[in-house]
Amino acid sequence: MKGSNTYKQAFWFTIINYLGVIIGAVSTVFIYPYDKEFLGMVRYVDSIAQLLFPVMVFGGAQALIHFYPSLSEDNKRQLFKYGMTTILLVSFVILLLLIVGNTFIEWENYKYLFYAFPIGFVLAFVELFRRQATNIEKLEVPTFYEKIIPKIERVRKGITHHLFLLRNKTKKTLTR
Repeated sequence: MKGSNTYKQAFWFTIINYLGVIIGAVSTVFIYPYDKEFLGMVRYVDSIAQLLFPVMVFGGAQALIHFYPSLSEDNKRQLFKYGMTTILLVSFVILLLLIVGNTFIEWENYKYLFYAFPIGFVLAFVELFRRQATNIEKLEVPTFYEKIIPKIERVRKGITHHLFLLRNKTKKTLTR
């Protein structure tokens, strides 16, 4: 019985990974080449988010992997709650630092930190949920969140950006 569950999870893990690759390939080939500046901005914001999320996790995900097997059921739930609380508190402190820093720091790219913050926040929770799902042996759920959701969101942002540019071009030609 356990073997069939493992095969089922491996099947869905593989399907989700291939779907993520397909979405990434379509967006890279058909959406991003039309506006390289937008692609650079997306990658820059993503890089900032990749720097923020490990700070937001603050070791909670690693604690789940390291201590989870040796804890009682009640302590396992407490450890997961601790990880969620840690992400919320550290993220709140980072947000406050960003807001305060915005008043003192004159930097034209500072706005990208605010764009990256929610992405880093979501990535921190995805990392925590991924580790928890690993502990309870449910691999397909966090893989979906990690591989599919960000790519769909990037495609949505790319299409929205192109529609916005098209609308602005149409307005400019109509006002002439």
